[in-house]
Amino acid sequence: STALVPVTGWPVIVVQPVVQAYALTYGILFTLLLGTVLSIVFAFLMALANRRIILKPINELVAGTRYLAEGDYTFTILPSSYREADELARRFRDMIRAIERREKALTQSKERYRFLVQNANSIILRWNIQGVVTFANEYALDFFGFSEAELVGKPQSSTVLPPPESEGRDMVKMFENIIADPQSYKTNENETITKEGVRKWIQWSNRPIYNEQGELIELLSVGTDISDQKNLEEQLRQAQKMEAVGRLAGGIAHDFNNVITAINGYAELMLMSMEQGNPLRDDLQEIQKAGNRAASLTDQLLAFSRRQIVKVKVLNLNELIINMEDMLRRLIGEDVVLNTVLDRDLANIKADPGNLEQIVMNLAINSRDAMPGGGKLLLKTSNTLLDAQYAREHTGIEPGQYVCLCLSDTGEGIDRETLPNIFEPFFTTKEIGKGTGLGLSTVYGIVKQSGGSISVLSEPGKGAAFTVYLPAVAEEEAPIVPAALVSGDYSGFETILLVEDEEMVRNIAESMLSKQGYTVLTAAEGAAALDLCREHSASFRLLITDVVMPGMSGKQLADKISTLYPHIKVLYTSGYAEDTIAHHGVLDEGIDFIPKPYRSETMLAAVREILDRN
Repeated sequence: STALVPVTGWPVIVVQPVVQAYALTYGILFTLLLGTVLSIVFAFLMALANRRIILKPINELVAGTRYLAEGDYTFTILPSSYREADELARRFRDMIRAIERREKALTQSKERYRFLVQNANSIILRWNIQGVVTFANEYALDFFGFSEAELVGKPQSSTVLPPPESEGRDMVKMFENIIADPQSYKTNENETITKEGVRKWIQWSNRPIYNEQGELIELLSVGTDISDQKNLEEQLRQAQKMEAVGRLAGGIAHDFNNVITAINGYAELMLMSMEQGNPLRDDLQEIQKAGNRAASLTDQLLAFSRRQIVKVKVLNLNELIINMEDMLRRLIGEDVVLNTVLDRDLANIKADPGNLEQIVMNLAINSRDAMPGGGKLLLKTSNTLLDAQYAREHTGIEPGQYVCLCLSDTGEGIDRETLPNIFEPFFTTKEIGKGTGLGLSTVYGIVKQSGGSISVLSEPGKGAAFTVYLPAVAEEEAPIVPAALVSGDYSGFETILLVEDEEMVRNIAESMLSKQGYTVLTAAEGAAALDLCREHSASFRLLITDVVMPGMSGKQLADKISTLYPHIKVLYTSGYAEDTIAHHGVLDEGIDFIPKPYRSETMLAAVREILDRN
């Protein structure tokens, strides 16, 4: 190499080997190269170490996320010697445990929700806007009688839908209305029908379900069975209607009985005084027959309205039925087979024997008429305990022990529209002239007056079963003695005070008594009767008074007169029962009473028996 030296005018040439000249540089370069190689080797070794220390935990975390996404919480990430990786792994493990706890809590919550929904005592349904059931809980399936496959995924119009005749109540219309205006149908009720054909009333609470765009996609409906409530409401309406009709019938019967008493009384008096060969006798007898027929009708109206006077006795229903069996067979005819199944240990009841006979006869006649081509009639008695649940479902009856009388036939049956009306007076499905429509209404009134209950089950073509429940009593049975009038001498001489506000009845009663020798003083109302007692010096032996009169009732009058005549006896008459002398139509002990319309023989016999009594 050549080194430059200051120019002096003479060139100087210095010669040196290249190795020596670059020895220092080569040393530095080697050192740098060695350092670089060592650095690369170190970096490689560090990379290998990092792969094991850092990348392996990271790869485990990545694998853990895959397991976590699949719902597998059993995957374990081991601790790492690399602090940051170990911290990351620890946090990841904490996250897995937290997610696992939340998933478990969510699962438990879902199970609780599912348990509550499936075991709720309510119908729970979800519908889409096409009316297809998307969910039904177990109660709903049991209630409607469908399997899940029959109900879920099916349009409700093919399942939970009443028959066509229940127009305006069907669920199709209800669902359409709810979809059109959900806010107006948050709650509603409708009649539906189960798979077995049983009609049920349901009260619904509806909640619309919307998507994120605010569009109605489903409807959640929670239903409660209110059939019992509707049944009670219907029973109450029916009872109120029957009570109103009964009041009307009782009022009509009361007024008619006064008129019939006069008609029958005058006809009877004329017949008594008329010779046998008189041509007018037949006409009078026809008048008397018509009057007796009218009296029978008013008696039935009073029975229905529970305004008739009854004299109850303790009796056994089995004995009454056994005594009636021959008569019933003649009544229903040979083409109807009568079978009786009587409970040997039947409890006693307290009722009017004549009224009970009327119940059995009227029901038997009703069954006979329902079997024009013949059939079977079963009459069955049994002891029954009616519990609080039954009492809640049937108005006007108390829980306790009852005697059950059931008459079932194989007749034509009663359709659904007719059933609610069968106990109403003058309601009949028979042709004109073949029935008065008072048979079943009379039964209804007698049963109700006796503290009992009556129901009927029937379908067209499947016969009918009438069930009567009468309260059982622990008292011993009293012998049944049929009432009978014994003809005799009813004449007398005693002084009688007759108080009757109806002039026709007052006049005929006065004539009946006067013709037998009695001294009769009459008054139209209570105040006039009291004046007679104060003014008249005669000693009245008997007071005959109507129960219902303007200003003062017969009972009030009798109480006042008894202060003037302490030993006077009282005979009450009336066209219907009043609480002034009877409680719910049952006479108090020691009360003498004859109902209107009465025959002269009935009146005279009662008067003579009371006067002769010690």
